[in-house]
Amino acid sequence: MINTEKLVINKKVYETIRKARHVHEFYTHKDKPVDKEVMKDLLDKAYEITPSKNNMAAWQVHVLGPEHQNYKDILFRGSADNDTLSNKGTDIPDIGHIKEQQGIPRENVMYRCLNTAPYVLIVTQRKSSCVSPYQKDAWARGIFYDPCTEEGLKVSRENICVECGLFAMNLRALAIERGIDTTYTCNFTKDLDAKVWKSLPFIDRRVNVMISVGYGKKYRREIHPIKYDYKPSIDKIINWV
Repeated sequence: MINTEKLVINKKVYETIRKARHVHEFYTHKDKPVDKEVMKDLLDKAYEITPSKNNMAAWQVHVLGPEHQNYKDILFRGSADNDTLSNKGTDIPDIGHIKEQQGIPRENVMYRCLNTAPYVLIVTQRKSSCVSPYQKDAWARGIFYDPCTEEGLKVSRENICVECGLFAMNLRALAIERGIDTTYTCNFTKDLDAKVWKSLPFIDRRVNVMISVGYGKKYRREIHPIKYDYKPSIDKIINWV
């Protein structure tokens, strides 16, 4: 027998996630602020419901608020400079490099989500020397697994990335319920010796994803017509073995 109550709940989750839209540019904190207590609540709930292998959470979320505009500008510049995409030679609207003059680095408007959002979250790996009760018990049984050590971070990199993705998706769903937008950015260098990360003294571990949070002003779909931006058909993705 079908549980209709579960169907209603599942439909609500589906309809919530479907509202997600990629933001190119946010309203600034001055124009349309996100309350800090709301942001804290979103982070608390997203962390609470995000699973982690053995509950070790070998990742950390660095929060840049409205008072950290200088860091956001550095992130925007770093990501824009890393962009290798070009619309030249196509009929796609030129949304990319809006400034390329002598002595002035190019800027890419696709990454204005980083320097306009009230909050930008940098999700990195996390090293820790703290030993959890689970670890103590596992070690006593001859099982050695610690993703928070230097070696563990290398071995568990894929697991950590999955967990960061789950956190990002949970945060997005919770934010949508409050009418708040989130956008992910992965186009940045992983080299911690790069200028962009050297300029952010609190970043000392591999960066997995950046999440911009706020109220969207310009959305990807407004610039990218659907005919240029679509998924492959589901039969190409889902393989029923």
